[in-house]
This record gives sequence, structure tokens and C-alpha cells, in this order.
Amino acid sequence: MERASYLPILLTKRGELSALADLTPETKVMLTPLFVVHPIDWDWETGAPSKSPTDHVSGLGKKLAGCWGGGRAFIDPVLVIDEAEPDGGYSHPLSTIVGEAAAEGTQLVPVVSPARGPRYTAAAAALHHDTGAGVCVRLSPRHWPIDPPRSQQLDELLAALQVGPKDADLVLDLGEEVHSELARDLVRPRFRRCPMRTRGDHSPWPVEPSRGT
Repeated sequence: MERASYLPILLTKRGELSALADLTPETKVMLTPLFVVHPIDWDWETGAPSKSPTDHVSGLGKKLAGCWGGGRAFIDPVLVIDEAEPDGGYSHPLSTIVGEAAAEGTQLVPVVSPARGPRYTAAAAALHHDTGAGVCVRLSPRHWPIDPPRSQQLDELLAALQVGPKDADLVLDLGEEVHSELARDLVRPRFRRCPMRTRGDHSPWPVEPSRGT
């Protein structure tokens, strides 16, 4: 992100999306939402999820485009397909969401992390190659890239994605500590020590601390 932007983390549930749709265009230009796909309902009779990941996300990209409009946003299906295999013969669910939104004129940038599986990382890399939209690297405190080996993990992730810092947004996720003043004070010095905040002739890596859901 090239400008200061409020980054709300929103589950893709009806209430959150309705509230987002009600915002004025003047307010929306000050936001860059990070959408987290809501979990699949559990079928207690069968003892299994009620839908496959692909069925669960079908139509979601179009719905997000409808409530958000044509702006740029981030998409994170971690609660649905963290390590899930794509259904046989179908596109990866991440690709389904992003493709549906793109057809409606909305750019959804995949969220990635060192904790994600190789199939998910490959799907995000393919989307970047197809669209040039980049990725959003979302890190919990245990993955913050300050010292080895954590900085090495981040290097390896970007290499696997074939993405440079100039094509990646960085979200330092405070998790449950997001409302802690002490936690927020810790973000600033850690960010200043981030090894890839500037690298070579790249621009500074855009960073936003998470504001929570």
C-alpha cells in the first residue's frame, strides 16, 4: 500500500459485509480490508463439514466484490483451506474466490504465511504470476522476521512465491493482544529492525499492524 490505510480484519459473514457495503465511497478509500473466509458449518449428524472448501467459497468472490466495490483488498481463507487439498479437477478454492472477484472488477490479493502448506503457497504464486497483484504476508508474533531463523523463513517463502518485497504487503498480526498498548509499542521497534523493510533498489515494504476482527 502506497498510502496510509486502515486495515480491518473482517470475517466474511453477513453482518460484516452488510456494514462494509453501507460505507460511503469517501470512507472506503481510507480502508484496505483483509477478508477472512468464515469457517464451514459442521454437520453433527455426519460428523464432518457440511460442505467441501470449493462449495463453501463458491460465489464468495462475487459477494465480496458486491459489498466492497472495485477497490483492492486482501483475502485469507486460512480457517477453511489451510492445509486442504483442492477438490479433484477443480481450481484451488483460493483461485475461485480471486477469479470471481476479478470478474466483477475487484482485486483480491492472497494472504500468505510461512505456516501455510505448499499447495496453498503454489496457488498464491500462480495468482501473482497471472495477475501481478502481489501477495499479503500475514505474520503472527512467532513469525515476525527479526532474527534468524525467522527471517530465513520469510526469505524462503518469498522465494517460493517468486515475489519480491516491493510486491508484498506485510501485516504484523498482534492476535488477541491487538488492544494492548504494550503490544502496539513493541511493533514499532520490531518493524524498524525488519531486515527487508528496504532492500537494494526496492521501495520500503508497506506494513500495517493488524487491527483485529
